[in-house]
Formats: sequence, C-alpha cells, structure tokens
Amino acid sequence: MLEVAIVTTTLPISYSNEEVKAFNNNALSNNLCACTQSNKITSSYKWDNQIITEEEWKISFKTSNNKLNDLINFITLNHPYDVPQITHQIVKTTKEYFDWLNNVLNPNQ
Repeated sequence: MLEVAIVTTTLPISYSNEEVKAFNNNALSNNLCACTQSNKITSSYKWDNQIITEEEWKISFKTSNNKLNDLINFITLNHPYDVPQITHQIVKTTKEYFDWLNNVLNPNQ
C-alpha cells in the first residue's frame, strides 16, 4: 500500500459556509491538497485554566507527503486562532487513490 497525509484543523463556528469553502478552496487552488472535507463538531478543551465547550468546523485535507509541510505552513499563516489545532497522520491508501491524488497535485508531470 502507498501513503498519503491527512491534515486536520478546526475553524471558528462563526465562519460561514462560504468562508470555510474559501479557506478550503485556497488550499486546493494552490495545489496544497487534492481533497478537503468539512463538518461541524463540538469541541471541549482547556484555555486559560477554563474548560471551554463550543462548536467548530473540523477540516480535513488530503495531501501527498511531499506537500505536507507546505500545507501546514499555509494553514498556520491563514488561521484565525492564536494556537490553531493542526494535526496530521500518514495513512495507507490504494494505488488508485494515491495516483489520483498525485495527478491532482502535480498536473504537469
């Protein structure tokens, strides 16, 4: 099996569907990822010694290992939070999905 990266972050629930779409499309149009998925979640976390529970947008980006750092830098630079949650994992995938993802990210190869 081949490997791809999944990068996850969250955005404020105050972002409209269009703002989330623009954030995602910016990463897509800059060839930093081949696919994004967005959904609303409820997050609980500690901030300033308080437990906070609120809704957020969860965003998952699918990218290649060689685009991983560029995507993380993009998210960091464009994120509204002081300390954005940015996590990633390397996952195994099928040859068909791996080839599709790499063809999307490297259209001139």
